[in-house]
Amino acid sequence: MSVLDLKPDAEIAAWIRGDIDAAYVWNPARSKMREAGGEPLPTWKGLDAAGYVIADLIIARTAFSKEYPDVVTGLLKAHGRSLEAWRDKPDETAAVIAKEVGVAPDVAKRDLSDYDYVSLQAQLGPEWLGSPGKPGRFCDILKRTADFLVEQKSIRSAPGLDAFQKAVNTTFLEQAAKA
Repeated sequence: MSVLDLKPDAEIAAWIRGDIDAAYVWNPARSKMREAGGEPLPTWKGLDAAGYVIADLIIARTAFSKEYPDVVTGLLKAHGRSLEAWRDKPDETAAVIAKEVGVAPDVAKRDLSDYDYVSLQAQLGPEWLGSPGKPGRFCDILKRTADFLVEQKSIRSAPGLDAFQKAVNTTFLEQAAKA
């Protein structure tokens, strides 16, 4: 067995050609692979339990954050509202997203249902990003991910845990969660 590090578009192409037997990928690539005969193997819960969390991150450059703090906080507030909309009104939310990305509402709802959505307040807890000055467990996950990417020769070196702890700034997240 070989493990390859491919970008989602390359995974789709390799899947359609029959060059690969399995892939670890996210939507919308996963949906395209499903349409081409793929069957999802729900391994993410086991990976989560083992401490291998797959996450989408919102990142801003330090200089941008300093120059436009209201924009960063506003973006996080909007993100928080979208998380609440999905939790409170999944059918309506899926319909909006379906229209935006050009898929049927049932496809959007199925794809959205595959993920866990962590509220802003929960993200500030020790299990996730942590609060300002108190980095959470997610920094450990980022470090382990970087070490894995070094092993896969996707990157040359990984910084120490302290670099991740310094880089995760939850000040704006805390402000957005309070709003």
